[in-house]
Amino acid sequence: MSHRAGSHPGARSGRVLDRGQFIAYARSRIDTATTLLAGHGPVPGGCRCGRPWPCPQQESLSAVAEHYEGRLALLDLTVALPVVTARTTPTSTEPVRRTRQGLLRRFFSRMRTGRVEPSGPTAR
Repeated sequence: MSHRAGSHPGARSGRVLDRGQFIAYARSRIDTATTLLAGHGPVPGGCRCGRPWPCPQQESLSAVAEHYEGRLALLDLTVALPVVTARTTPTSTEPVRRTRQGLLRRFFSRMRTGRVEPSGPTAR
């Protein structure tokens, strides 16, 4: 994605910015717009800056911030995630934890399939 340089420090007019330079430029534009937007907002009788509401300056600054936020979002659509593999056995540092409910469920499912014979005084 190529972008033309504007008033970004270190960029000459007409030079194409690389990805890192554009990200820095876009963030500076967003920060500037956000700072200037702090002086705008609806108050009784118009905008905090003295203009009638809806304030055209506020709308313009909001559009600039949204534009560059959208461009930055397009640059970071994909994120490299680590590869996760399934473990079949727990490691030595991880104790095997079984709940009573889980053990009972497992026991009764084995009884239904006939793999476990009930024992004790009630088993006949």
